Amino acid sequence: MNTRNIYIDNIKGALIFLIVFGHFAADSVQYSSFLNSFYTFIYIFHIPLFVFISGFLSKNAEKNRDTAFTKFLGLYLFSVTGFTFFSDALYTVFSLGKDINSAFLLSKSIEILKDTLFSVFHATGAPWYLLSLIFWRILTPYLKKKRFIFIALLLAVAAGGVTEIGYTLSISRTIVFFPFYLLGYHFDTALFSRLTNTISKWARVLSAFVILAVIFLIQQNVLHLNYQMLYSFSSYQVCGYTFAKGAVIRIFIFALAVVISVCFLCLIPKREIKFTKWGSRSLNIYIWHMFLIPVVGILGSKLNLQLLSVPVVIVISLASCVILSSTFFVELTDTIRRRMNRIFSSAEFVH
Repeated sequence: MNTRNIYIDNIKGALIFLIVFGHFAADSVQYSSFLNSFYTFIYIFHIPLFVFISGFLSKNAEKNRDTAFTKFLGLYLFSVTGFTFFSDALYTVFSLGKDINSAFLLSKSIEILKDTLFSVFHATGAPWYLLSLIFWRILTPYLKKKRFIFIALLLAVAAGGVTEIGYTLSISRTIVFFPFYLLGYHFDTALFSRLTNTISKWARVLSAFVILAVIFLIQQNVLHLNYQMLYSFSSYQVCGYTFAKGAVIRIFIFALAVVISVCFLCLIPKREIKFTKWGSRSLNIYIWHMFLIPVVGILGSKLNLQLLSVPVVIVISLASCVILSSTFFVELTDTIRRRMNRIFSSAEFVH
């Protein structure tokens, strides 16, 4: 019997589309002020809400801790090394001139292999979420008191004052987004059901109005937010802020993320729809869309689509979610997970 929560799958389906769209649209925001505003808008809340849902679905903390490595470590290593190697190799091939020589090619190959090896410790791209998820699942069983949400919030604000952590082992993002994971973990399931089952028509209208108002304020530069602050891997100093100003902006972004997330949840339907399957297979979409990011970036620069890139990115994002949620990619992901786990099991690394 299917016991999946359709509403939760719809939330995850909508969010995974926004994640894919955000990654594909990154190089196109310069061509449209509205796209730039929408891009900023989704980065305020889509990762915090996805982290919240991940925490909400991790109520069995001990079980999730024990399976954190078996579920995600192999996939993380495959994703981060595969993404780095494929991305570097693809950009190198498309940037090479006709006067290429074997010495340069050898040097570049060594550089790509070195980047691939060290990417495991320096997650600069999309795979960071898998690594952070491992950390969150390991830590949560020891943080069962609700007061740890507040402590995690303080650490998230304080992390912006440390320039050194950055990309390393995804520590910055792990710390910054951890309050949302703990909030989801501690959020009462019955309360969540009551709140989401009593959403009125007027609540949906108000939510849509708030979302449009936020996008409008961003477009009018009333809400001028630094991309790096939204990405959460850079310190306040790197973003051009003092610690005090950066801390205030981070708290404001967190508060705005909560408001938008509530509005977003009000607009998500509870019946089964087209992107319900995307939510039930969001991990597969997340992993495999990474390999399309450099392809989309290169095509955009080569074809010079400019404003046409907006509808093109939308179509590619939709097609990616449809294709990557297919049974083929589900089975491929499971196969890679099993084979990677077999390697670690033989070394008694995971259990």
